[in-house]
Amino acid sequence: MRTSQVCPPGERCVNTMGSFECASQCELGLRLDPASDRCQDVDECSASSSPACFGGRRCVNTVGSYRCECPEGYAEDQATGRCKDVDECADARWEPLKWSK
Repeated sequence: MRTSQVCPPGERCVNTMGSFECASQCELGLRLDPASDRCQDVDECSASSSPACFGGRRCVNTVGSYRCECPEGYAEDQATGRCKDVDECADARWEPLKWSK
């Protein structure tokens, strides 16, 4: 019986047909914190290799992942994927301001 660890710390050994693989103990987008021995979120937006949010969209970190979204006052153009200005004056979804005297 072998007692040596075949995978590095933070990974577990997964038996495969005729071999094995080392897999992270944490789900995708999480990493093992060696101090607490718990899985913690990886902030993909602040990482040195941050995801490519293009077309004026900004990166928003979520637990285990991220999303790219347009800033307030802009909407994604479905054809180009870029953020375009929303004309609130012409868009029927925006309720007009109620002026009071």
